[in-house]
Formats: sequence, structure tokens, C-alpha cells
Amino acid sequence: MDHFSEQAPTYEEAVEQVRQKYGERAKIYARERRTTRGFLGFGRKELVLVSGYVMDDDPPETAGQDREGYDELLSEIRRMEQRLANQQHPKQTAGREPVLEELQLLLDNNDFSRDFIQSVTELVRTRLNPVQLADRQQVELFVLRLISETFRFDTANALHLPRRFGLVGPTGVGKTTTIAKIAARSALGHGSKKKRSVRMVTIDSFRIGAREQIRSFGDLMDIPVDTVETPQELENCLKEHEQADLILIDTIGKSPRDEDNLRDMQQILAVCGKETYWSLALAASTKQRDLDYALQRFEPFSYRSLVITKLDETDVIGNLVSSLHRSPKPMLYAATGQRVPTDLVVPKAELFLQRLKGFSVDLEHLSDGV
Repeated sequence: MDHFSEQAPTYEEAVEQVRQKYGERAKIYARERRTTRGFLGFGRKELVLVSGYVMDDDPPETAGQDREGYDELLSEIRRMEQRLANQQHPKQTAGREPVLEELQLLLDNNDFSRDFIQSVTELVRTRLNPVQLADRQQVELFVLRLISETFRFDTANALHLPRRFGLVGPTGVGKTTTIAKIAARSALGHGSKKKRSVRMVTIDSFRIGAREQIRSFGDLMDIPVDTVETPQELENCLKEHEQADLILIDTIGKSPRDEDNLRDMQQILAVCGKETYWSLALAASTKQRDLDYALQRFEPFSYRSLVITKLDETDVIGNLVSSLHRSPKPMLYAATGQRVPTDLVVPKAELFLQRLKGFSVDLEHLSDGV
């Protein structure tokens, strides 16, 4: 893997320069604005310096290689940290506290929790030496690595869901739309080579319009939809469709604070058995405290992963990262809009890193080609 630095009058020209020299395998991870003094102070020029590396040829995508790509992202961030550290000079030891103050403000502006900011600040203080602490880009790369290590992904199951899959979660997070997206992906073979026979089951018969919404989705995709209200009806429905490749279960949205209704829902879903793969749907725009509460209150449903919805409805992800770093559950899907099925993706770390605001490191091209 070779590193490069290129400069041009504008960022766009620098990127084009990189593209022409190194092709699509070039990755830009930082940009810097520079001013040349000229002769006797005259003829000063504004230039943009971009730095990056050239990746080896990519192997074909598989679930395991997705993980390798994620590991490579973390490894590259570490290499970038080391490279910057080696370029520092001993005299650059001043400015430790100003850099940390900037870091704390940066994380606060991205809606990270106070506890997360405090933990990150302490790690920065203890893991980086005074020379590194004086360099904002070095500190940012270290923090990006910490944030990247927060994310966990269940890519294998996302690419091929188990035969029974269901969503639980608070009211209004978009469970029904997400179920429709998953149904469309599977029935149309979107993102995979094989189409699957799909059935949808909903027990959300109490919310106004819920039954009509999911039936409309089913009619559009020519997928049968059953509505059930009791454990016996759900059990019979599952037996009736036991030959289907995929059975998707849409549940009633419940407030995590509504303990009685949560218990009722548990009783209904108990007939699904341990073979059903459950995910907890959470909206990215939810406050961090409410995310923490939902993660805890829905534990009795034995959910195995998370589906993050409404990423398109928020400008910050600090609240989400602050909650995820406490949870061992991986992410299964991320919803980035309302379109069915295209706005449901198998997430990667870059999807979230690129939503961070105010970092001087070029997040847009940190791991994507220019």
C-alpha cells in the first residue's frame, strides 16, 4: 500500500489529480489548505494539499471479506496515526489542553453523551504522548478509531436472513416500512442471487391504519399478509406457512415504559420459539437516554441485533454511538430513507463515520475511492 500527497489550487483539482495519477484505488484521508509566500511576500497562492494511500486490488465481496474490509479500515486509521506521529517534531508539545477542548466541543456538537466524551477524553490523555496530543489530526484519528471500534455488524444474517424474522421496538420507529423493505429485498432477490418465497404476518391490528398499510405493501409486491391477534392465531399462521422461505413478523409498536403491554406482547410472541431471529428497531434520531432505555426494556424479547432506522432524518450520530458502545448487539440493517427496498442497506462503519461533522480529517474519502 503506497501513500501519496498531492496539491492543487482547489480541492476538486487535487482530487482529479489523484484520480488521474492513481486511478479508482486511491483513498484520500486528509486535506489541508496551504498558502505559499511568493517572492518577498508577493504572489501568494492558496493551495490545497490532499494525502492518502493506494489500495491493492479488491477481492470479490463476501460476508467474510466485508469483515476484512472493516478490519482494514481500522488498520489503516492506525497506520495513519503512526505515520503522522513519525512526522512530528519534539518541539510540538504545546497546546495539549486547547486540542482537548476542541475535541470535547467537536464531540458535543455531534451529540455524543457527556459520559462518552469524558471516557474518550481520558483515553486520549492516557494513550497519546504529548507530541501526539498537540496535533489535532492525530487526536482525531485516534478518536475515529475508538468510534469505529464501537460498531458491530451481523453481515452474514443480513445477507441471508433466517427463515423466521421479526422486528420489535418502540412506537413510530418505522418497523412496518422496514419489514416491507426486507420483504421486497428477499422476494425480488435484491442484494442477493436468489429470490425467496415470502410471507408477512402482522399483529399490529390496534394501531389505526396499520393493517391497511402492510396490506398495501403486500399487494404491491404480491406477497401474502396475515393479521393475527392471539398467540393461537399466530401459532396457526406460522404452521400454515411453514413451507415459505421467509416469514416476516411485524409487531405492535410499544412504549418501553408500558410494562403491561410489553408483557402481553411477550406472551403472544412466545409461540414463535427460539428459531425466530428477532431484531430491535431503533430510530437514529432518538435521544441517547431513550435509546439506552429501549435497549434495556426490550431485552426480554431476546433480540439478537439492531435495525437502525431514519438515518436520513438526523444530522448527528453521537447519540447513537454513545448508546451502541454499551451494547454488545450488532447492527443488522440501516434504513436511509422511505424508498422500498433501496433505502435499506447492510451497514458498514463508513456509513456512520461520514455523518460526523467538523472533523478536519477527510471523512468522505477516508475509506471510499475518490
